[in-house]
Amino acid sequence: AARPSCIVRLLIVAFQLMVLATSALKAQSSRMDIDSPNSSDIYVGFVNFKGWAIDDSSAIQQVDISFDNGSPTRVAYGNDSRQDVCDVYPNRAGCPNVGWKNQFNVTTLGAGQHTLTATATTTDGRQTSVSRIFTVSTPEPHMAIDLPYADRTYTGFVDFNGWESDYRYRI
Repeated sequence: AARPSCIVRLLIVAFQLMVLATSALKAQSSRMDIDSPNSSDIYVGFVNFKGWAIDDSSAIQQVDISFDNGSPTRVAYGNDSRQDVCDVYPNRAGCPNVGWKNQFNVTTLGAGQHTLTATATTTDGRQTSVSRIFTVSTPEPHMAIDLPYADRTYTGFVDFNGWESDYRYRI
């Protein structure tokens, strides 16, 4: 038979392990996701990046995004209602306004694969990050000359007309 002192020690160790496990769970209580961009799509020009962030014990103070481990940019958080998230995780601070979004011209990143990282910071300073790989295509600018016509001869003053569009820059 086990001695009472051994049983007490085992109970103390079990309690300490339970406290450690609970502390570890609290440290991982933030949840977030990136809804857009999708990894399977190819993006050109201005893209609306969006997602959501919540925490079990604190409010989300801010969300920042970065591309390819670059400098973070603060995005609008809390202006996007996400009742779908709050239905899954009820009674969280900020619900249902736990969405974030930002528009960005991805063509400035250059063609190829890129990584978007979103980082949520809680009011007590904890951070959680998620990343998503996406692909950017950078087509050449389109332009045309409408006037003068190529098959005509002109004399005197002539109006020149045309147009140009570029996914990389707003014109």
